[in-house]
Amino acid sequence: MNRLMVIVLIVACANAVLAQEQASINPAGIYHLGGVTFVSPKQPGWVLLQSSESLIAFQKRAEGEVLNASVKTISTKVFDNDNDLLASLEALKVEELSKLKKVSVHFNYVRFKASPCVQYDGIFTGDTSAPNFEYLNFKGYLCRYPENKGLVVQIEFSNHSNRRGFSENLIDPSNGFFEKMAFSKVAGQ
Repeated sequence: MNRLMVIVLIVACANAVLAQEQASINPAGIYHLGGVTFVSPKQPGWVLLQSSESLIAFQKRAEGEVLNASVKTISTKVFDNDNDLLASLEALKVEELSKLKKVSVHFNYVRFKASPCVQYDGIFTGDTSAPNFEYLNFKGYLCRYPENKGLVVQIEFSNHSNRRGFSENLIDPSNGFFEKMAFSKVAGQ
């Protein structure tokens, strides 16, 4: 009887956590993560997939694809110059993708929101987290947070689909997600 109660309690807690993680959001809602302010995608149907001190992720399931948009903060060592930082950030992303099969990937060193960033985009296959889809299409930025040289912000928009590359209807939502991101001062900095 006690084992049954424990199992029922575990299942109930797991369902509560899943329900909390899948909370519907207001389109174009404002979110804050550390020193980053950003706006959730403005199209209806997006849910809050995950929210923690270092990650806020949104997801939308549509016919034939799963869309993801996220902002994540990553602690890193402080680099003496931007080139060393950017090379390290590119290596970090390459390592993250190493378990997948590359179809196409690009890395560019740019300034975004006045911060040194690695801008990246790619198409990969072999993502076991979405076995019903052949391709992982993504684009994003890894940027040093201006107020803390030991903090990096990753902002990314991706989709899993059977289509190689983003469809035309994803260009505006992905660009809008990036354009509305802003760095702000962190309290105590």
